[in-house]
Amino acid sequence: MATPTSRRLAGVTSCTIQGNAYDIVGDCVWSASVVKRETLMGQTRVEGYSEMPSAGFIAMMLRDSSAFSVRNFNGLTDVTVVVFQANGKQIYGDGMWNTETSEVKTQEGTFTVRFEGNDVYEGGVVG
Repeated sequence: MATPTSRRLAGVTSCTIQGNAYDIVGDCVWSASVVKRETLMGQTRVEGYSEMPSAGFIAMMLRDSSAFSVRNFNGLTDVTVVVFQANGKQIYGDGMWNTETSEVKTQEGTFTVRFEGNDVYEGGVVG
């Protein structure tokens, strides 16, 4: 009997980067925010806030493999990143660029990638 997933909210996650699947080891973190606000305070009161554009991002820890070169991640620009979450949501990033200098931790064979860009958005529930 298959395990029902209708109430699954977290856990199993997978991703593709430029259509290639990679093994996620640690938390996958993402933000689709488009603005960043900071409170402006004077010496007598809170005066308001400033607002600046903010890049969306998708970041995760991946497992190293002989099937690919970690060095090549450094040069990735204008890529599509898709994350498939346990709750059925798909997170899409289009036209993204890698902002991490990937450092491999050999004891666990892991490294971190972080892709930033203008277009990170949430897709619907996967059937």
